[in-house]
Amino acid sequence: MSRAKALFFGMSTIDCIYRVDQPPGRNEKIVAEQQLICAGGPGTNAAIAFSGLGGQATLVSCLGVHPLSSVARNELRAHGVDHVDLCPEFSSVPTVSSILVSKDTGDRSVVSVNSTHIQSQYLDLTTFSLSGFKTVLFDGQHMALAIKLASACRQAGIHTILDGGSWKPGTERLIRHIDTAICSSNFMPPGIPVSEKILAWLDAQGVSRAAITRGDRPILAAESGSRFEVLPPRISPVRDTLAAGDIFHGAYVYYQSINPAGTFSGHLQKAAAVAVRSCAHFGPRKWAGGMDLKK
Repeated sequence: MSRAKALFFGMSTIDCIYRVDQPPGRNEKIVAEQQLICAGGPGTNAAIAFSGLGGQATLVSCLGVHPLSSVARNELRAHGVDHVDLCPEFSSVPTVSSILVSKDTGDRSVVSVNSTHIQSQYLDLTTFSLSGFKTVLFDGQHMALAIKLASACRQAGIHTILDGGSWKPGTERLIRHIDTAICSSNFMPPGIPVSEKILAWLDAQGVSRAAITRGDRPILAAESGSRFEVLPPRISPVRDTLAAGDIFHGAYVYYQSINPAGTFSGHLQKAAAVAVRSCAHFGPRKWAGGMDLKK
């Protein structure tokens, strides 16, 4: 049987992750208990999660030719993720994120930059083939090209999914081409700060399925005008919440891809189970080791 195939369009970073007792204070130096350097970014983590569950992922992002980019490129290759570089000649330092993970709570603090500094380097994707893809995830980065690609995917009958981590300029245009939006509680359209009203706003934009994740609180969801909640499973202790949302999106894409006729609530429940599992481990990859999460 052929593997599920999906396209991921978004951001790639180099993540430097440190496990600490607590973030440092002003002018303070601290020693980390553990450190990791790996590929990051919402679309990237989602693609690797999709591949870890058994899917065939293609990631479209910017890496360029700087030596640091090889960290992400090698990891994508190791996880079986095909990569299309938006900026194959970009020679500056790629986006590097510094992340502190609290040893006691698993909460994370992140310092990074977004993709705006590399937009002028876009590769022309007019020759990029969408053949074979039935699902595509957008993480809201590289907005101008994301809008064009999302429109082309919609016209081709490809199911489009938005990872709405936060509101970004241009989101109001991208959302017009989105079938399913799964947003965090930080996703707030201008003038609409209440989650229930955000679901109504998404419905008014033509989004057929929408959900708002809220950490360990119930997921708020809507489908065809009907509202419901999905309760994420509990896990203790929580060691690291970094990339849990990204992993949730990658898992949702996987379950949507292997069973497009399945229920929205069922896909959300399964994706939440994978995301929660990831929080039991330090770093964004160990959750997949030895776990049968494909069913």
